Amino acid sequence: MEKIGRLCHHIAMMMRDEKHTVANVLRQGREVLKSSGIDTFDIDAKVLLSFITGLPHHEFIASPDTIVSNFVFRKYMRLVRRRSKSEPIAQITGEKEFWSLPFKISKGTLIPRPESETIVEAVKTEFKNPKFSYKILDMGTGSGCLLLSILSEYKNATGFGIDVRHNPLRVARENAKKLQLSDRAKIVTVS
Repeated sequence: MEKIGRLCHHIAMMMRDEKHTVANVLRQGREVLKSSGIDTFDIDAKVLLSFITGLPHHEFIASPDTIVSNFVFRKYMRLVRRRSKSEPIAQITGEKEFWSLPFKISKGTLIPRPESETIVEAVKTEFKNPKFSYKILDMGTGSGCLLLSILSEYKNATGFGIDVRHNPLRVARENAKKLQLSDRAKIVTVS
């Protein structure tokens, strides 16, 4: 890991006075991640650059000469360094897509896994009437991704998300608000 830190520092020093283009910054991020043994170095470098600049991935191809400020470059390299130590992308960005919805996550919540989407699919298979007023209970709700994804499919349903920890409940409430589901999702703690 010390080698990666030196590589990041060396890249930052080399590029300190240069104009940083999206293409150059992305190349540097890829190199650091690849040399760290991150198998997904290409997509991870793009995701982090998109996160830090606010540019969608296709802009990197369409506008590779877009200038990136020194501040943004340094911030990007800090994120790349975190990823080079195998920290999950979702923990770095604080967000993860689940069921095509954006979810905030934190260190106190599990990262929503694509395999868990099969639960939402199973609910949709079993409960076919999207207009029925189903009542849903999500025990150990965490970020609220299961409860809120199901509520997004059933417009008349309501549900409870229950957890024993306060941090995940705060995140689940924020997600419910962001997805405009607060009026149908009650997030509570049990002691």
